[in-house]
Amino acid sequence: MNEIRYSLIGKLIYCCEFDLVHRPISWVSASSHVLMLMAAGRGLLYWKTDPAHPLPVDGKKNALYYLPPNSWRFVDVSSRRPAHIIALHFEFKCEDGADFAAYYSLDPVFLTARKATFRRLLHEIARRYCVHDFGTTLECERYFRILQGYLCETLKPKENQIVHPKPMHCRAAVAYLQKYYCQTVDVHKLAELCNLSKPYFFALFRQETGMTAKQYLLKLRIEQARKLLLFSTKSVAEISQEVGWNDPFHFSRLFARETGVSPTGFRHQQAP
Repeated sequence: MNEIRYSLIGKLIYCCEFDLVHRPISWVSASSHVLMLMAAGRGLLYWKTDPAHPLPVDGKKNALYYLPPNSWRFVDVSSRRPAHIIALHFEFKCEDGADFAAYYSLDPVFLTARKATFRRLLHEIARRYCVHDFGTTLECERYFRILQGYLCETLKPKENQIVHPKPMHCRAAVAYLQKYYCQTVDVHKLAELCNLSKPYFFALFRQETGMTAKQYLLKLRIEQARKLLLFSTKSVAEISQEVGWNDPFHFSRLFARETGVSPTGFRHQQAP
């Protein structure tokens, strides 16, 4: 395994299993990394960032692909058999908050070398992901951690990229936001947690995470709202309260601005 100089933090964003006619809008374009398993059917896979597209996909061969973030993708079905896809959305971050893709790339050979293993893990995660009891959730997370370990074995340093781990001055603020994202955030408190002056905290937080504390908080809230819309029956107003907005109309406007669709529309588009 290649040396990884940063500690990598893996996060399961969500896992969806669908027939192509009911594909979730997040499948077409996603800001996260995606592992795609063509479980049934046959077709052509396109995504704009790859000059080699289209690529043939065939469920009989358990076609497995890694799709990079922010890539627009779709599958054209070339048989009468329904196309069934499992898509695992995940995120890898370095300990300083940077995306690992800034320093590493995934070796596509791993899809061939461990095809059966990844296929099994994807099925195990998909089967458990929408079950909300505590034990099943832990099992789902366990399978994701196993998958994460196999992914780390495939990382290759990018050419001319020297990784120099830097101290995370704002680590305490990041941890606080991740835990208390649904509460009103006092920037002075965040700066105090990091033993920094407010102006210096602003500068360091943006430098270390690529965004302001306010933008980071918004990202956390939207991510949680997406999960609740997908995997709960709570109303939009209830979800708005749960993720930190007392005004559901304000929440809806922000959600639509960040995702391109209203909360209700997002839920309907994801429905099987």
